[in-house]
Amino acid sequence: MLRDISYDHRAAQAALPVEVHYRNGTTVPALVVLDPAEMERWHMQLGRALDAREKAQGRP
Repeated sequence: MLRDISYDHRAAQAALPVEVHYRNGTTVPALVVLDPAEMERWHMQLGRALDAREKAQGRP
């Protein structure tokens, strides 16, 4: 899935295309819709995850 996140300023929401993978091997496209507070929370959480990844790889 190569589509990028989009932002609708009128609705004040971001839409992130994702692909859901089921245990039986099937996949379905889906859309994660985030309001501004959720965008901020994901920004912080993903930042921490990226920092942890860099630390685990020995990067300063």
